[in-house]
Amino acid sequence: GDVLLNEVMFNPVPDGTDYVEIYNNSEKQIPLNQLYMASRDKNLELEQIYPLSSERIIFEPQSYLALTKDTNGVFPWFTIECTECFLQMDKFPSYNNDEDYVVLLNNEMEIIDELFYSEKMHMPLLYDREGIALERISFSAETNDKSNWYSASTETGYGTPGYLNSQFENTELSRVQV
Repeated sequence: GDVLLNEVMFNPVPDGTDYVEIYNNSEKQIPLNQLYMASRDKNLELEQIYPLSSERIIFEPQSYLALTKDTNGVFPWFTIECTECFLQMDKFPSYNNDEDYVVLLNNEMEIIDELFYSEKMHMPLLYDREGIALERISFSAETNDKSNWYSASTETGYGTPGYLNSQFENTELSRVQV
């Protein structure tokens, strides 16, 4: 639970690029060269296992980081509040536009977090889901709870790479207000 998958762009607009956002849900400084991203094949075996970085870059506590193979395929399409909150990876797994697995691993190849996503997780009223990210709603809910993911809002341009999700629910704040 230290590092969580937080947002996934798996069906970008033409000329756009996939991205996966992670969140450091801990008080620890985590070296990014000890983390890997992967996907799964049709037999559910891990494939396309790539290090986030070859350099010892520190992922600070309570911070967001958007991972992509090309920031030029992300920046023109979204409001970018923090360019430093992006990491352009040398190699990035290719994710299917309809459904796939996003897997985050440590340097022991143990799964830290994993999401099976499907385009059916988007808001049902959306006619076209291209260019719309899926955002995690709560850090305290399970990653693979489908009700914990929702389409990014139109107000944010359908994605919030590198910063607080448009659909984020602060459960601590909710409890205080009740």
